[in-house]
Amino acid sequence: MQTRTLPLLFALLLAAVDASAERYRFRHFGPEDGLNAAVSRLVQDRAGFLWVGTGNGLFRYDGARFQRFGVEEGLPSASVRCLEEGPDGTFWVVTGRGLARFRKNSFQVVETGAAGQDLRALDIGADGKVYLGFDRGLLVGVVPPHGGTPRFVPVPYAPQDQVNGILAEPNGDVWFACGLQLCLLRQGRVRVFDQTYGLPPEHWGVILRDRAGDLWVRGPQHLYVLSRGDRRFLARDRDLPQSSNSGLSLFEDRQGRMLVSTDRGLARSINGRWELTGIAQGLQSETVTAILEDREGSIWLGLWGSGVARWPGPDEWTNWTTADGLGNDVVWAVRRD
Repeated sequence: MQTRTLPLLFALLLAAVDASAERYRFRHFGPEDGLNAAVSRLVQDRAGFLWVGTGNGLFRYDGARFQRFGVEEGLPSASVRCLEEGPDGTFWVVTGRGLARFRKNSFQVVETGAAGQDLRALDIGADGKVYLGFDRGLLVGVVPPHGGTPRFVPVPYAPQDQVNGILAEPNGDVWFACGLQLCLLRQGRVRVFDQTYGLPPEHWGVILRDRAGDLWVRGPQHLYVLSRGDRRFLARDRDLPQSSNSGLSLFEDRQGRMLVSTDRGLARSINGRWELTGIAQGLQSETVTAILEDREGSIWLGLWGSGVARWPGPDEWTNWTTADGLGNDVVWAVRRD
């Protein structure tokens, strides 16, 4: 009798405990695993490798170990700002001293002119065009056939303002931050979106189109969305903590939930509210700087100062131990009063 009722009793215990006390099983990777702790970007390439951009090197994880790439391997600088894989499989990296691409298992520096040390954003269109944001505007480069060296030129009519975020859409549209506003490049023309369209002044660092067709923009203070077919952006940042400039990240998981980096942990949109996962739930740091869901459904989080955390699944079982107030980790009976 006791054996059959134990699973039910255990489920009752889970339901009775405040959700804020939940702890999850995270696997943390840091200096002891050969990884720099100051993580800025996460990308999974088509081969399945996890790439981790940090303040002191780019790391590739093959499931067993982290391999570091730095200046000695061809990067212009060990400080990594942006990562993207192109449609042809070429891997592009923006560093603190310029642009590089990964070809034939080594990095090659790609000249971008005077913008080299001011690069801040990167995205690649379905047609292979490489877009770069820097302190004074937007650059575009076309990669010649057979992997030749692209020549970067300023995008005509783009404002000469700081560009912190870029989204190159499959239809050829390019959204990019332009100073404290948002701009759209469409068929050679640039359109500016500001307070007239509901957007407050902000350094927009992340731009995302979700599977429903809605456009999301994230800055250090604000999160706004332009629903498909609407003309005005609406705020979605009620009760959402701010995020560091160096740690802006926005991701849609396979359940369609928005995952947002904040200075108080990972924020997930669940039933119309933001649920935070931080130190109390098992993370070693609450300053989330990068978010990625891999092909297996695991969530990877970049943590500034604490490396990377792997979350096997947000919907997994949670557990409570002596760290949460139990007198002992060995539990013999569970009962609701």
